[in-house]
Amino acid sequence: MVIIKQNYMLMKSKSEKCQELLKLLGLRLKELRDDKKLTQKMVYELTKIHIGRLELGYINVSLATLFILCGFYNIKLWQLFKVLDL
Repeated sequence: MVIIKQNYMLMKSKSEKCQELLKLLGLRLKELRDDKKLTQKMVYELTKIHIGRLELGYINVSLATLFILCGFYNIKLWQLFKVLDL
């Protein structure tokens, strides 16, 4: 299964890979927010980060923003990516 996944990823364009990664990352951010029972508005009020478009995977996100969100959700940066199975 791992070989099939790797071959599939090789066939994808760089743009498709980035979009897929952003969608996975967005789902992970939404999962973290939902686990804390927070609304997007609450996260914004506490962090000043608009996360709606991030959660949908519509826009790229900076490492600094991810670092802030990880601190807010009380996880390490590597923990954010570990569950994405990249």
